[in-house]
Amino acid sequence: MTVLSAFRSYLGELERRRRFRLTRRMIDGMPAEMLKDIGWPGAADGIDDACRSTPAWRN
Repeated sequence: MTVLSAFRSYLGELERRRRFRLTRRMIDGMPAEMLKDIGWPGAADGIDDACRSTPAWRN
């Protein structure tokens, strides 16, 4: 893995985590009735693993 490809992977991982946080913040701000309609949090079992996974650039 070259330095440039490692850096691109790192930036991609940062962007993925940023989108995850923004989505999570938006969902957490929804009313309870709407969360129930979309099946949250039952539909998101394991979603927190997305932030705990080892990024590719660390391999």
